[in-house]
Amino acid sequence: MFDALLLVLLLLGPLIWLIPCFFAFLVTLIFSLSMAPSARRLKVRLLSALLGIALLAVLFWDLPVLWEYEKLCENDAGFIQYQTIEGWKAENPGIAETLVSIENAKFKNDGSYTHVPLNQRFEWVFSNWDVGRGIRKREDRIVDVQSGAILARYVDFSSGMKNTGISPFNVRLYKVWLTSESCPRDGNKDRWLINGDSFRGFKNTLKKINGVIE
Repeated sequence: MFDALLLVLLLLGPLIWLIPCFFAFLVTLIFSLSMAPSARRLKVRLLSALLGIALLAVLFWDLPVLWEYEKLCENDAGFIQYQTIEGWKAENPGIAETLVSIENAKFKNDGSYTHVPLNQRFEWVFSNWDVGRGIRKREDRIVDVQSGAILARYVDFSSGMKNTGISPFNVRLYKVWLTSESCPRDGNKDRWLINGDSFRGFKNTLKKINGVIE
């Protein structure tokens, strides 16, 4: 029942904010019909101006959100590699050959981050949280569990209809112009790839660093 209601809200959501405007127009129209023609024309013009302002306000009110999202993507998002696999092997000779990839590992949550072991030395750590204005941040890390060192970090942002951090009854969810599942990749591939490899590729390579699967 709830799923059906949520689907209806998702489909009709963009029209929700028009309902107050419609009722304002209807009430004003009823009163204007009882007035003299000159007063009626003035009333209609005033209503048209108010509705126009309301429609523009709905769009321009969200410009700071769009700017903030763009700034976050530009300044904070991307794939950062702090140490190469070759560099780690050089610092830890003979260790890589002893590591066994862990398949179907159990996820463990410490209240802030979710930890997933990749093998006996490395774990994948990730978390999602709200940074305000309906924008959510996703951060992933590859951590050496023995030294605590972070080998790589991935940061991304999302906003809008696919944002699970927003209540389905929040009007911001239905503003389709705010919908973004991820920061843009076009023209910014160097931000998401290092030597042609993505964070996921780096994680999988590190997971199977010895080529042995448990």
